[in-house]
Amino acid sequence: MYLSLIIILFITSKSDFVPLFNGKNLDGWELENGKALFNLEDGVIIGTYTSGTLNTFQCTRESYFDFIFAFEAHLGEETN
Repeated sequence: MYLSLIIILFITSKSDFVPLFNGKNLDGWELENGKALFNLEDGVIIGTYTSGTLNTFQCTRESYFDFIFAFEAHLGEETN
């Protein structure tokens, strides 16, 4: 089962926006909690649902504030 996420993250710095995801790799990101897998396909982060594990989060290593978070998700019937 796949959880498809298209994530566009920006952080404001004065009047400039800086992308947090480079579309090429997951450098600067890490997993928290569960054991679900996150991969890249065509510049998109794809999270794979893993039954019987805690919720898994792909997180930046840095803390940010004053940002815009936009995503699209497709959740299968087996997710909650």
